[in-house]
Amino acid sequence: MSFPTSNKFKGLTLIELLVVVAIVGILASLTLVAMTGTKARARDRRRLEDVNTLRNALSLYYAEHRNFPVPTEGDSNSNGKPDCYLTGSDSVSSELTNADVIGTAVIDPVNSGNYRYFYEAPSSGEDFMIKFYLETNSLQDNGYPQGENTVTP
Repeated sequence: MSFPTSNKFKGLTLIELLVVVAIVGILASLTLVAMTGTKARARDRRRLEDVNTLRNALSLYYAEHRNFPVPTEGDSNSNGKPDCYLTGSDSVSSELTNADVIGTAVIDPVNSGNYRYFYEAPSSGEDFMIKFYLETNSLQDNGYPQGENTVTP
């Protein structure tokens, strides 16, 4: 018994293969662009969680010591209030961890340039301000637009 044979090759032509490669490339680039925005939004959500953690830790510290921690390093700003960046090894982070009101020091996910947590308190320790920057407008509905934001007690 003999089987009919066909001389036609049933594969992809060069043009069809190039079209498939181009489509895969476009899909990969769209995914990469979408992932970049997702990472920035995730960092912004972490920043908001970190700031809320700091605010809660500072409230616990205040309840125990009747004042907020005052930075011992850094420059005084134009209002004459001591200030510092929260790096994990600064005096405010050390004071909060030593008082057992926070488990580990809280630092920005990027921790460079504008993307660092900035803490300011008067020398009396009666108040504080935390300044932080967001990369996106993803938290605008929560009252935190892209760029510089501040929280107080």
